[in-house]
Amino acid sequence: MVRHLPGILLYLVHVDSLLAMGVLALLLSALEWVGTLPTELPSLANPAARIVWCVYFYLVARKAAMGKLRLPVPLDFRDLVDALIKPLVAATFATLWYWAVLCAFALSTMDLADFLQRHQAHPLIFLRGQGALGYGLLALGMLYLPIAVVDALVGAPRLWRHLNPLHGLKAVRCVPRAFSIMFSILTMLALIGFTLEALSGRLVELLPIPLAAPVIRHLMRLWVPLAQARLLGGFVFHNRPFLDPVVERE
Repeated sequence: MVRHLPGILLYLVHVDSLLAMGVLALLLSALEWVGTLPTELPSLANPAARIVWCVYFYLVARKAAMGKLRLPVPLDFRDLVDALIKPLVAATFATLWYWAVLCAFALSTMDLADFLQRHQAHPLIFLRGQGALGYGLLALGMLYLPIAVVDALVGAPRLWRHLNPLHGLKAVRCVPRAFSIMFSILTMLALIGFTLEALSGRLVELLPIPLAAPVIRHLMRLWVPLAQARLLGGFVFHNRPFLDPVVERE
């Protein structure tokens, strides 16, 4: 896994990757700008931005799990049901437990409108301000979400199997050394991401141009999660011979 890391990082500075990240950063910035308007739209715009980000993260991981290097393109989804809808349903089921716990915790401390407006439905921003319990949920997410994404990428005979939070754990424990290495790299990238998050927040304060600052901020934020998505997909691709039999026995 370590020997593939330089290729993953180089893949993110390819011109196609940079263009895709630029478009995604512009789209996220536009949605967040809509979220600041004095209308009913903010209640939809901020969650939409988070959904767009999560969907794209998963599609990058899924394409990497097929052994393909480039970011997703429209031709990858000609068969809409099998190529897009079913994988996204599997990913939603696999990660549902964590999002349910996160939303329940958010609703115990504030109402939903406040969560969307003050924190823009951004888990990292919210959890870092909630003390020890918030950091505990953040650590749980860092451990659980990679396993859930791997579970969704490997697939299962029946989609409802992904609702079992232990389903992915049964698969990754067959390759403990490879998973521990991959998880260590994910954690290292997450620490880099926290630093970039802080720098991007400072950048917004310094740049007086309304749209340029959030676009650049998202470009700084996107690099780490897309590297993580590529890493998760690569883990599944290189370990599929060990992961598939476990799923088939379920």
